[in-house]
Amino acid sequence: MPQLYLNNLDGVRIPLHVDDDGNLVVAESAATTVPGVDSAGNTYTSEVVGNKSDTAAGDSLMAYLKLIESQCATLVVPAINSVVNALMRDVIGNKDDTIAGTSLMAYLKLIESQCLVPDADSAANALVCDVVGNKNDTVAGTSLMAYAKLIESQCLTLAVPAANAITNISMRDVVGNKLDAASDTAGTASLVALLRTTYAETEIVEHHMHAYERWIGPAAISVGETHIADPLGEVGGTPAGVQTSFQFTSGANKTWGPAVQIFGSTDAAVCLPAGDQAFYDLHRLRPFDAGANKLDWYIRIIAGTSAAAGVIADTYLTIPLFVDNLDKVKAPVELIDERHIAGTKMWAQVLETTNNDEETLNLQFGLHGYPA
Repeated sequence: MPQLYLNNLDGVRIPLHVDDDGNLVVAESAATTVPGVDSAGNTYTSEVVGNKSDTAAGDSLMAYLKLIESQCATLVVPAINSVVNALMRDVIGNKDDTIAGTSLMAYLKLIESQCLVPDADSAANALVCDVVGNKNDTVAGTSLMAYAKLIESQCLTLAVPAANAITNISMRDVVGNKLDAASDTAGTASLVALLRTTYAETEIVEHHMHAYERWIGPAAISVGETHIADPLGEVGGTPAGVQTSFQFTSGANKTWGPAVQIFGSTDAAVCLPAGDQAFYDLHRLRPFDAGANKLDWYIRIIAGTSAAAGVIADTYLTIPLFVDNLDKVKAPVELIDERHIAGTKMWAQVLETTNNDEETLNLQFGLHGYPA
């Protein structure tokens, strides 16, 4: 339709328009008159402002304000654990949503709950936090913390125990300390203690097999119970002054005869090589003329403060012996004696079992010395 104009008194041309109702209006009144609801016109400011009844579907300022208002209504907090998923508020959720919900708030609470430390020594095994554990977990637990503490406690058992410790809980107790003394006490001796004992005993056996042997007879001049024996042969190029034997007498009717002291408390320093005087043992004996020929004897050699004390203490050895005076060789007889500390006195006595008489028998003794 062609544009119509109206000339006013001033000669100004005013365009004419037809409104939405088909009425012919002057442009000036159309620019100030409220347009129709949801008008699509866009010529006058009135059309931009719109109609009070414009809906959110329109494109006027009124329509957009209603749209904004309707969208602001969606900012109201939804119900707890709402399953609605139409608006952003549904996605965000409610402060009281639980971990059973599906909103962001619910998931944040779920994540937070899974990050919480479990109880000490918890047996739960559903979450990573259960696997990691609690700072207060003990070595009895099953978490990483519990195992870390267990490993740490086991590492402590690798520390060297105190010297001569009697504990028997950890492997370190079995191994022992470098300063453990030699011991073979069952249940308390460590490997170090046992090795020291084994080493010492091996050294003793080695020394016993290869040490210098000395033979003794009665001292030329004895002194009480301290100096009883002298070495046979020469000592330092000087004759020892004794080549004789100790003489013993058996008791009547198969009884032990009187005990005779054969080694005094200071004789180790007199009869043994220098450096081998801390300990000694009787190694062999050699029989000489007996009062009667071809007799059977028992010899008892005793260690102790007295012969009677040694017998009571069971610190003696006994060997059988047959003596033939016609045997000119008279080979030494081996003895099995315990090692004695220097200062230990030795005694001997004999028992004749053939004639049951008080017969005599002469003996010399060989011994070994040991260092400290």
